[in-house]
Amino acid sequence: MSEKTAGTPKIKIFATHTVGSNNYVLRNDIFEAVRGGACREETHTLQPDCTGENISEKNPCYCELTTQYWAWKNVDADYYGFIHYRRMLSFADREFGTDLWGNVRYEYLTERALKEIGVLDEDRVREIVSQYDVLTPTQVDLRKAGIQSVHEQYAGAPRLHIEDLDLMLEIIKDCTPA
Repeated sequence: MSEKTAGTPKIKIFATHTVGSNNYVLRNDIFEAVRGGACREETHTLQPDCTGENISEKNPCYCELTTQYWAWKNVDADYYGFIHYRRMLSFADREFGTDLWGNVRYEYLTERALKEIGVLDEDRVREIVSQYDVLTPTQVDLRKAGIQSVHEQYAGAPRLHIEDLDLMLEIIKDCTPA
């Protein structure tokens, strides 16, 4: 993390878009659209994750993590955030009805939908982000979907390796035991 500057902190929230997707692209001073796995494309209409130091070629195995790695190695900010082009955090000051997974569903991501969930109000986003060390989605009871834990869900995924999750948990425990 860079040293915080006096005044307005630099907040960058990266929205990973997949190769070949043509979804609504959110761009403003806070949100930056990044093409994950961009090394598989010849031309880039979004910021590619294959510039500077990167692991873009590993996108089929690591998905949005290639954007996280790219941002870590190539972008200086006071706060870093990561969302998916169709999975965003809401900064709205109201409750929404959600599905089994805790998602607010929109058929299409549009400017109207983005306004409703509050991501277009940059001042509100700055106010909320500046108050916390970490923002996460609302906790979901996976048991309603027949899954006992995130660990179980990860272990059962076909192309994921449970050793990776276990190693990450050990690193977090060692670096920040609290």
